[in-house]
Amino acid sequence: MGDPLEQWSSDVDREWGSVALTPVSVGKSACFKYFQTVTLKKDVDEEFATSSEALTKVKTGDYKVCTLCMGDPSDPNNTLLGCLKKIRVGDASNGNTHLKKAHDDPIKKAREAMEQKDKARMRKRKNSVADDNEQNKTKKLTQGGLGSFLSPRTDTQSKKLKKHQQSCSAKLNSTIQEYVNNSGLPDSTVENPRFRKVIETAIELAPDLKNHKHMGRMKLVDIQQEKFDNFIDMVTKLVSEVRDWYIQKLGHRVGFINVAHDVWDGKRKKLNGLTIFFLHPETLEIYRIPVGLAVPLGGTANALCETSLIGLRRVGVEDEDMHRAVNDNCTTAKKTGRLIIHGGDDEDEAPNGACDMHFCDLYAGLALSLVERKVDGKVVNKWHPFLDLYQKAKKAAKFVCDKKNKRYPQYAKALCNKGGAIMINLPNKTRIAGVLLMIEDCLRSVHALRFYSLQCTNFYHLCLSPAEWQQLAEFHAVMSIAYSLSFHSQSDRPEVGAEMFYRLSTTKVHYENATTFEVVDIEKDWPATTPFKDLPRKKMTIDKNETSYPQMTENSVILVSRFQDSFEEYFGEVNDDRLVAMISNPLFVAFLGDIEVLREEDGKELVERAKQLFKDEMKKVARKVPTANETTEDSSDSETEDDMTPCDPLQAALHRKRLAEKKKKKKKKNTTSSPNATDADDLEEVLMKRLQEYLDQEFDPEHELRMQYKRMGKDTNDIDWKRVKGVSPDILYISFKFDMLEWWKSQGKTKYWDVFVAGLPTMALPAANAFLERIFSTAT
Repeated sequence: MGDPLEQWSSDVDREWGSVALTPVSVGKSACFKYFQTVTLKKDVDEEFATSSEALTKVKTGDYKVCTLCMGDPSDPNNTLLGCLKKIRVGDASNGNTHLKKAHDDPIKKAREAMEQKDKARMRKRKNSVADDNEQNKTKKLTQGGLGSFLSPRTDTQSKKLKKHQQSCSAKLNSTIQEYVNNSGLPDSTVENPRFRKVIETAIELAPDLKNHKHMGRMKLVDIQQEKFDNFIDMVTKLVSEVRDWYIQKLGHRVGFINVAHDVWDGKRKKLNGLTIFFLHPETLEIYRIPVGLAVPLGGTANALCETSLIGLRRVGVEDEDMHRAVNDNCTTAKKTGRLIIHGGDDEDEAPNGACDMHFCDLYAGLALSLVERKVDGKVVNKWHPFLDLYQKAKKAAKFVCDKKNKRYPQYAKALCNKGGAIMINLPNKTRIAGVLLMIEDCLRSVHALRFYSLQCTNFYHLCLSPAEWQQLAEFHAVMSIAYSLSFHSQSDRPEVGAEMFYRLSTTKVHYENATTFEVVDIEKDWPATTPFKDLPRKKMTIDKNETSYPQMTENSVILVSRFQDSFEEYFGEVNDDRLVAMISNPLFVAFLGDIEVLREEDGKELVERAKQLFKDEMKKVARKVPTANETTEDSSDSETEDDMTPCDPLQAALHRKRLAEKKKKKKKKNTTSSPNATDADDLEEVLMKRLQEYLDQEFDPEHELRMQYKRMGKDTNDIDWKRVKGVSPDILYISFKFDMLEWWKSQGKTKYWDVFVAGLPTMALPAANAFLERIFSTAT
């Protein structure tokens, strides 16, 4: 017999004319496979109806026909009208209802049959694995004998093998955890089928990992928690070790930890990052350790302080251990730093380790009017010549390189025969240093943008004119000197603190005395891919009496004077820690008389201020050992603090407030008591004498550099001795080659012990919190 569907179709064709029969292809429901599409080309009249439930009249069009009804000849409804089942395209509700009522739900029966088939297949696989295990066991018995299989020696070897396999599996899980964390991937990565396929392929090649089990997210979290606990223990022991060193050597506790904190604004929440910086006094190794990244308890300084203190307490840092807070220069950050250092007590006179990177950006921004200065609510430093030109250049760069409008591929395609194009980095609103980088990219692309303006009519009116490009190049030549301070401050070398003071002084002198600047020569042609340092330059002057070089515009002369005023103010606000860092570096002590700006009246005042600050640091570490009564009092205070340990943020705030009041009372009590003036004067005289001996030492940079390279086993051929010797040596070059910590460890530690101990906390103090920024920007 032929196919019932074909037979039915042929009967319908004979009775009703031509009918098109095709499978249903719309929808994802399982019921659609039981229906086919029928296209009627002639209306069905009422007299042909053979069932009371059938339609009395069906018009021409597309209908769905149940194939189960068509395949049953005994069914009285096995006619055209009886088999017609009209359902909407993409809707399976009518089809499912028909199958349940008329055909006893064939979809359910098919699903149950598939489940039974799967269960049978799983039972077969399980039995096969059991048989394989039994065969392997029998094989071991026959090869080694029953005695060998049950002997203690073989059993011990089996345990060792199992332990080795477990160790390999744990090591693999640890490696996967490090990969997930360091790559910034979500925890669900370990459950990704493709990722697991990679691991399975590796396991096939490693016999010792045959029994390795893939870990899930919970296992990954457990490993992360275990590693975090180990990390906390390691940091706690390290902090305790340094604290004990100070107590053993000096007889009292000294603040040696510098705390850096910053808040990152995310799309959903804010995160407070916390890093500690300190120097190990034995090894002279600087530690920069991120210890916290948590959602702050609030946006105020008090809430940020409590969040930071929770992270510090977790690694065993106490109030007496903290030396400085390193932060940017906004009001909230400064107050938070003071609160952290003094355990929740806001003392305005407390020293604050400001970030030189933010300071440089601030004063450069004030000169360029990118940062507003308000007096009585009015902006007093706005300067339109730079602002307007910068905004126009930014608008042109955004038109071409903004990722949202997706015009860059078209721009790059137009420049493919002109040396190529580069993506111009658009500056972040909060990053003033990005302005300089954008201007440099624009100057690299000046000829590419000019060419593209002739190809794209929409860009023509946005592109800068030749005069505007020339003005932008002159502005860059003036501002780049100031911005170099910001970029240099981000280095992690301990010598940077002293170098920043020297660079600041030379920059101030440069803006006061310089008359010529190196300006990018936009009249010459180059491709956009040329590095900025390789662009052609020409000398231009702001001196109207100078005829050897082209004159810069009047706006460029005004910008130079604005930078003079800004850095004059900046130089007067040099951070105290930069001055202490300068005294701590023997190289810069030797060159104090060679720094031009320090020979002026303001410079001499700075030197005296630096000496006084360093003498104060020496006093802190040289105070007398506490008596028995003082020790007992301190221990009783600590016991009281332990008994009052807070358990929530509100209790913590109240607890800090009580401790601050207790400290003030104790400080007032000590002040009212009559100290021994003679002892204080003698101590100050001794410390000043020792400091002066250090300042007056004979320090020959060339000799010290040679001896240091000899001690370290380095080759001196790498040093350009012409820049070291002579009447005017290159101080920054020598500082880059000179290792200050190695000199203190091998030479200065024994000769100038009091100066060494006093300078330890400041040596670890970073010039900028760029390290913190980089670490937590990656983490977030």
